[in-house]
Amino acid sequence: FHSQDTSVVYAGKYRSDDGGSSWRHLDYEIRGMSANDGDIVFATGKNSRKLFRSNDRGETWTSMPRMVTDVEIFDIAVGSSKSAVVVYAATSQGVYIFRGTEWQYSGEDSGLIEDAHGLNQVKSIAVDPNNPNTVYAGKWAPGKGVSNGLFRSKDGGINWEPINYNL
Repeated sequence: FHSQDTSVVYAGKYRSDDGGSSWRHLDYEIRGMSANDGDIVFATGKNSRKLFRSNDRGETWTSMPRMVTDVEIFDIAVGSSKSAVVVYAATSQGVYIFRGTEWQYSGEDSGLIEDAHGLNQVKSIAVDPNNPNTVYAGKWAPGKGVSNGLFRSKDGGINWEPINYNL
């Protein structure tokens, strides 16, 4: 749901401007939205390796800069700072963070350690709605078994700590 206009609803590749009574097809599947401005939405491309941004509810799209490596994007979360929208991408090689100009990698050196299978695949990511500096990342090891679980960052993805406890 649009964060300022309750009549606007995003659902995959569709947008409703009348609370769900009618729907319009969009070029890309909406994967995230700015909490500060619901007109700003984000989507992945067909092969989930590229991100797009729209400032007008999905009417027009601009391609975001590519990440340094070719990674598969599984999930995105959108947070904010005082000056910009912050995009977190859960990828096949850790977390990438976009703070307005370029992507920054956050992985092994930041505490988001590889699992016992040598993988650093992050399947899901979420920003705490009450504290935009707190970010959660869920790891997975597809076809391999148990991964090393859930991580939390209290500083916007700069440093991570495992929070599996006894799970």
